[in-house]
Amino acid sequence: PISIHAEGAKFEDLRGHWAEKEIQEWIDQDFIAGYPDHTFRPDNEITRGEFAALVNTSFGFTAQGSV
Repeated sequence: PISIHAEGAKFEDLRGHWAEKEIQEWIDQDFIAGYPDHTFRPDNEITRGEFAALVNTSFGFTAQGSV
């Protein structure tokens, strides 16, 4: 899962990507980050867990519950 805090980070695998600007804006706003190996992997499909984390972060949802 995407888990590393990356404020202001520049990922080498983002350079020249068609969505580089938008992805970097989301990174700078702490909506998304990168992987522990310091990559972003912009062409990977997003998992359901990553999507849920993105939605929760972007809407400011912080409540936790049991599953």
